[in-house]
Amino acid sequence: MSFLSRLLGASYQTVEGHKSLYLNGVSYAYVPAFDLTPDFTLMLWVRVPEVPSSVNFLFADWSSPWKFNFGLNRAADQFKLQVRNTASQDIVYATFPVG
Repeated sequence: MSFLSRLLGASYQTVEGHKSLYLNGVSYAYVPAFDLTPDFTLMLWVRVPEVPSSVNFLFADWSSPWKFNFGLNRAADQFKLQVRNTASQDIVYATFPVG
């Protein structure tokens, strides 16, 4: 997990014998910019003890213009993936049921 350059309130914990990044709902980790072109695969393993009461982002790009976000939407019990092009137009908007 050396690709994380800053942990802001986040910590590493051992869960079921695996070293894991623990985010408490207000903490986050900063990942330096990396090239997403021409093709890329993004994979996350997420263990959510409780689905948050609002939309929470699990992994997102906040540059301008932002390119993607992946999160949880508690109101709809869904994961959400949104990908945009450089003109800020959605090219992917998908939801998946939680659980």
